[in-house]
Amino acid sequence: MQKLINRTSIIDNPWTLLKVDADPEILQSAAGKNLIVPVKFWQLYKNEVNGYAGDIAIWLDSNEQV
Repeated sequence: MQKLINRTSIIDNPWTLLKVDADPEILQSAAGKNLIVPVKFWQLYKNEVNGYAGDIAIWLDSNEQV
């Protein structure tokens, strides 16, 4: 698991960042993990993401809007 620096301590990072070109099958193999998905991935695979058994966060690039 990746680590984060949080103020004065090092903690585990429970989130996994998906790449923009990830396939939706990753949702099955990563079931239960906390995922950060690019907004383009979410737009393409909204139904699959909505049924995911884990926490999802949406990643917006600086040139993207909600």
